[in-house]
Amino acid sequence: MTTTLLKPEALAAIGTTESGTVKIVARDFQRWAAAASDRNPLYFDAAYAKAHGHRDVVMPRLFLSVRLDNVTHPDALRPDGTPQSLDQGMPLPPRRMAGSEKWEFLAEAYPNDTIKWRRELVALDEKQGRSGPFILITWVTRFTHIDGELVAINTNTLLALPGKRE
Repeated sequence: MTTTLLKPEALAAIGTTESGTVKIVARDFQRWAAAASDRNPLYFDAAYAKAHGHRDVVMPRLFLSVRLDNVTHPDALRPDGTPQSLDQGMPLPPRRMAGSEKWEFLAEAYPNDTIKWRRELVALDEKQGRSGPFILITWVTRFTHIDGELVAINTNTLLALPGKRE
């Protein structure tokens, strides 16, 4: 007897979106870069950045990954530490595991830029792994300048796995 982990109610969530805007603050991205031991002068020295064709210090590209998400209250986290909001109310198996993440960077961002983001649930696929079946959840997030210029595209996957077998 074969059972499916992927329910029609979950499939109905494909296309669900969430969005927001973030203001880029130099002090925030500079602290982040310093904490990561990334002392690229493009991030800290406006004269250096301007000499290399930029209008100001440049935001480190991967800073978008941390700037998008607000701090999640512990009560809103699943037992595995992922935000409950990522489930979009879908009936999915209980355990989560990171899948993959791909970034495509298309434009720079600078202090005081406003970046709009839109995350869309684009796919739910049932797969079979060495440890059994799981669901691959795929989101695509697009980041744009307020004028519509595309800054980056992030494709992120998460695995939803059945509870531990006794």
